[in-house]
Amino acid sequence: LDVEVSALDDNNSALVLIPSFAPTLGLHLLLQYISRRGRILRRRCGLGLLGLFQGLHAAIDYVERVGFDTIHARELAVTADALARMRALPHVRILGSDKAEEHNGILTFVVDNVHPHDVSELLAADGVAVRAGHHCAEPLHRFLGYHATVRASFAFYNDKTDVDRLVGSLSTVRGRMGYDD
Repeated sequence: LDVEVSALDDNNSALVLIPSFAPTLGLHLLLQYISRRGRILRRRCGLGLLGLFQGLHAAIDYVERVGFDTIHARELAVTADALARMRALPHVRILGSDKAEEHNGILTFVVDNVHPHDVSELLAADGVAVRAGHHCAEPLHRFLGYHATVRASFAFYNDKTDVDRLVGSLSTVRGRMGYDD
């Protein structure tokens, strides 16, 4: 078994994963947090950690195979498509820049006179996954005058059909809420 992971966390402590064998326990992993002065701050043992690091390793391999440039290009293309099409919808207001590259795959928006949680539920009923709420930015929402917003997130695995479904569902929200637009 060849496993060794080291990293610095926010407190400048090293995170070290060490495979070891204990005669009574069999294989287990020792996860140690070590301070810059070499003092062990925390330890955690267990074979359960192996799956965590195997999954992390597989994810890193996958991203490296696809390539960061490819990921960025796909994400930007789908975000630009969604941004342009959502801007064309009446009563949909997108927060932030007019430039897709400044959204980093995330479009935050509101629908006039429809609560963001209602928007989220209506989109979910159509198979569109979005988030509604403060998005860990309640002070910013207060400053901008919003109680909550809706957030659509795009990644390199999304495509035109996902944007079609989002825009199609979004175009029906106000009508489904009883507005005659």
